[in-house]
Amino acid sequence: MPVVKNPTQLGAMLRATRTALNLPAADLAAMAGTSAVLLRRLEQGNATTALEKLFKLLDELGIEVQLNAPPQAGHIRLPAENEKPKRTRVRT
Repeated sequence: MPVVKNPTQLGAMLRATRTALNLPAADLAAMAGTSAVLLRRLEQGNATTALEKLFKLLDELGIEVQLNAPPQAGHIRLPAENEKPKRTRVRT
């Protein structure tokens, strides 16, 4: 079970799961009631101030966030804490 320590890792988890499920970004955004632009930003690790502060608070308190992807997503490799996400083009 991957431990997510920052917005970049959270975005990688979102994107890997979405693509493993063959779910277009526009469809997922519509299902969640948000925009495809916001979803893309989250997947790229571009965090809002609130999200950055949340991860800082979790770190200060020693709280680990563990995410379980659905079995169909297979193994998801999260980037290291200081690693930038790789920019790849995915069909939406």
